[in-house]
Amino acid sequence: MTSKIFRYEILWISFLTFFFIYLSFEFLEHFLLIVSMFSIIAIGLFFIFYQIRIEGKIEVFDAGAILIAITILYSVFPLLSFAVNGFEVNIFTEGRLRNYRISSREMAEHSLNHLTYILALTFSYMFFRSKKNIISFDRQSFEPINSSEIFIGILFYVALNITLTLLVYAFPENPPYFVRQILNNFSALTFVMSIWFFALTLINRKNRFFSSLLFIYLFYELLKVILGLSGRTWFFIHMLGLFFLYHRIVKPFNRNQIIYIFVLALLSFLLFGYIRTGQTSVLSLAGFFTGNEEFTSLFATSYDLKTRLQELPITGKVPFSVTNFDYIALIPSQFLPFEKIDGASWYIRFIGLEGTGYGAGFGVISQAIVGFGKSELILRGILIGYIFSRLHKLVTQDQISIWQLVIYTYFAIQSYHIMRNGTGYLLYFFVYFILPCLFVLKFFSFSSRRFSRV
Repeated sequence: MTSKIFRYEILWISFLTFFFIYLSFEFLEHFLLIVSMFSIIAIGLFFIFYQIRIEGKIEVFDAGAILIAITILYSVFPLLSFAVNGFEVNIFTEGRLRNYRISSREMAEHSLNHLTYILALTFSYMFFRSKKNIISFDRQSFEPINSSEIFIGILFYVALNITLTLLVYAFPENPPYFVRQILNNFSALTFVMSIWFFALTLINRKNRFFSSLLFIYLFYELLKVILGLSGRTWFFIHMLGLFFLYHRIVKPFNRNQIIYIFVLALLSFLLFGYIRTGQTSVLSLAGFFTGNEEFTSLFATSYDLKTRLQELPITGKVPFSVTNFDYIALIPSQFLPFEKIDGASWYIRFIGLEGTGYGAGFGVISQAIVGFGKSELILRGILIGYIFSRLHKLVTQDQISIWQLVIYTYFAIQSYHIMRNGTGYLLYFFVYFILPCLFVLKFFSFSSRRFSRV
């Protein structure tokens, strides 16, 4: 087995090396960008080889691996799209990068921030994660779920879905601010309960009642997308959660299925962004893979922020709330002696587009730019790598509860928020969305044990 893996490693390393040499000679003036791009890809390839040597296969049920894959995708795609555009800005290039007339050298220099973070995150996770195969789906069992908790959970989940549907139907366009807040919070709670519901029905899939419930709910979600009552992103993350749990509870996907699902999901995501931004009027392969997708937009935000801060006077400091939002997000604004503002809102105000409807992500790279630079990226990478290695240990015990599975799955799916919105967002989600759902089910099921007799 080891020799077979070794042959695969040699094959991929050789292919990557020859391809790198060819591009380096073909586009010598863009050598730095090619080096940066291939360095990020090489880290991802090295991590895959490491994981295969431990698990014997590519393991999907690994939140740290998903986080690393998402981080690499966010980091390498802007460089790849720039290369597809001929290593120059054109009509497909993201607007802010086009305004700067950014060069391949400047792209490569800025991508060093991403490379630094990826190195710290990947090797931290590899160091703290168990060095042996500790996932065995056949040996692992689930703790019994109290029937009163099932009853309360389904009731709570149905109530959340009905409330969300009624609010969307009552305010189809431009809802008031307080309604948007309710919608956002209820949507987040509903997603937590969706994962719980998927786990519950898949664990009890041999029971016709639970399998019927799962089928009815999936039909309901698909119907909402068709009727315009929910977005395709909402449906997409639900399906991602279902596939993740199916792989863990029912039957693991093989290598080919994993590749097919990943490619299909990525192309669907890009196609949605391509249609949404109205680029379908320009039929171009370069246009499809470049410009206005989320990955390049986030790259442009951090680059624009870095450039603007270099010209910022000493008196124009970044607000305290922005540089410390990881933990300030947990404190209600009424209890703070200063304005509570997140990085994305501050950035939009900073560039003079507040109130225009313009939106932008403010991820971990931007956090470091307004903070302590690359040293902060190293610390953040090590911290997140350690946290996800502990999370992985949580679900690799001989017996786990449904809520251990829910928390792990939720963090795996929502891990993209670290690159998109910052390190502290998962902590905020845990305190304000996971814990309330857990409390509701445990409290009411404990207070109504008589339902278990029924």
